[in-house]
Amino acid sequence: MNLAFIDQPISRVVLPEDDQPFRGGSISLWGYHISRHCAAAEHNVYAYSRQYNDVRLSKDIEGVHYEIMSDMGDERRISIDKRLKPIKNLFGLGKNPRKPYYFAPWFYRNFALQVAKHLQETKCDIAQITNFPHLIPILREYNPTTKIILHMQCEWVKQMEESLIRPGLDQCDMITGCSQWVIDKIVERFPEYQNKSFNLHNGVDTDYFVPTDDLSEVSDSEIVFIGRVSPERGAHTLLEAFNLVLEEVPNAKLKMIGSYNSVPREYLVDVTDDPLMHEMRKYYKEGSNLYYDYAKSIPTPQANERITWISDLPQVELLKQYQQAAIFTFPSLIEEPFGMPIIEAMACGKPVISTDGGGIPEFLHDGENGLLVPRNDPQALAQAFIKLLNEPQTRDGMGKKGRDLVASDFSWKQIAKNYLNLIENHL
Repeated sequence: MNLAFIDQPISRVVLPEDDQPFRGGSISLWGYHISRHCAAAEHNVYAYSRQYNDVRLSKDIEGVHYEIMSDMGDERRISIDKRLKPIKNLFGLGKNPRKPYYFAPWFYRNFALQVAKHLQETKCDIAQITNFPHLIPILREYNPTTKIILHMQCEWVKQMEESLIRPGLDQCDMITGCSQWVIDKIVERFPEYQNKSFNLHNGVDTDYFVPTDDLSEVSDSEIVFIGRVSPERGAHTLLEAFNLVLEEVPNAKLKMIGSYNSVPREYLVDVTDDPLMHEMRKYYKEGSNLYYDYAKSIPTPQANERITWISDLPQVELLKQYQQAAIFTFPSLIEEPFGMPIIEAMACGKPVISTDGGGIPEFLHDGENGLLVPRNDPQALAQAFIKLLNEPQTRDGMGKKGRDLVASDFSWKQIAKNYLNLIENHL
């Protein structure tokens, strides 16, 4: 088959070259790994994305033909729209957060047109696009017989105005989501699409993310967080919990690893009904350090001495941080659609403490390969840390079970197999 994977146009990637690995966000990584495994299964695979330098590029890597699309004015239109936002608000226009600019008909239309025309040339049998259903009618116009899959890694189908997404949902042949939770949200709103909606989990490179062979490197007291230091990731809850942990486990350490930026407010906070996120609204100001300053103010003087703050690290360094941790934590404030760092930590044989919302409980099983606590509950989070810090055998057993589960069900090879099975059985 001729298969196409279309990255979301807001993403940027760096293609692998020489000893440099593929670089991109978690959604771009999904497309990269699935496409190369589908190519290994002897399919003709095309991958469409954008690079930081916005240069048009065609390149074959690991059996995948990459088409890197140029800007062609898309960014200029978006920039103009953002600058006009205060004027629109003054006249009462653009105030509906469920009709955001990034779902406007012109949003990355040129990107979609370039992809649609290339799909037409290559006569692709199946094309998958991620997160932006409003671009599907453009793809369909040029490719009336291609089977189109919408893959959702977020809640936008549930959250946006129906008029913006209905045409794309009607014109796609299949809807997949990164968790059953995402699919359930879609079907709850649009039950008529139930028969073409399927769960397709994210995966992890189980050959790269592995437990360390040198057990002397593994800490018995260090909690590691990897992710954005931002409200939706629950950094403030984690820091409040760590203050409590030190009252009972004074030798505990915490490592906060990740960038200090939040996702744009209009992507998340403005479109959610979650009251926990509405409480955090004030921290989502572009270019502001409000949340970082707030987070840094939470630890007690004693806790500050036990916390290490690290900004972004290259992938090879992240692997070491996973491997050396006693416990990995991902205390998300939102109902997380999936949670990629969790399965990366599990692949490294680490017990994980996370929150019990969204898609996380589908693979993090409370009491088996980790612990689940309520969102925004520092007391419960602290008690979970204290339990595992004081029970090394429990930690080791949970870590082994997590590694076994991920190796069996969440390798990229297995996820690609699941994807191809869905196509064979339902398209």
